[in-house]
Amino acid sequence: MLKNSYDHIYLAPHLDDVALSCGDLIFQQTSANQSVLILTIMAGAPPAHWPFSPFAQHQHQQWGLSAAAAVAQRRQEDINACRLLDADYLHWDIYDCIYRHAPDGRPLYATEEALFATVDPDDTPLQAALTQRLQNLPPHKTLYAPLTIG
Repeated sequence: MLKNSYDHIYLAPHLDDVALSCGDLIFQQTSANQSVLILTIMAGAPPAHWPFSPFAQHQHQQWGLSAAAAVAQRRQEDINACRLLDADYLHWDIYDCIYRHAPDGRPLYATEEALFATVDPDDTPLQAALTQRLQNLPPHKTLYAPLTIG
């Protein structure tokens, strides 16, 4: 259950980004009885009938997992890490970029190179949606947005 307010909120673009990059600092904060929330933005699992791009299908084969199983496993790993850190967690239902599509059905990020290129213009509505959701975060003293460079 989420608290009404937090000392620290960490924004994680993907599952485990914050636990891996800021785990020591979070442990220090929670050990000092400071409240921490780790918010993972792109933690949504697309439905089984989703039109997966060849690139997404290749990723699933590499992982040896379906999309649902991959997201479920990563969510559980993130929950376990948050528990070890004594931090609260919140997983938003936004799909990772390999699962997002343009209005015409075209995959927005269909190659490894596309993951590290500019944001696809058809993905810009997500920016407005994120802005609105971020405005509704619980009150907090400090907000962290660590870099997650691949």
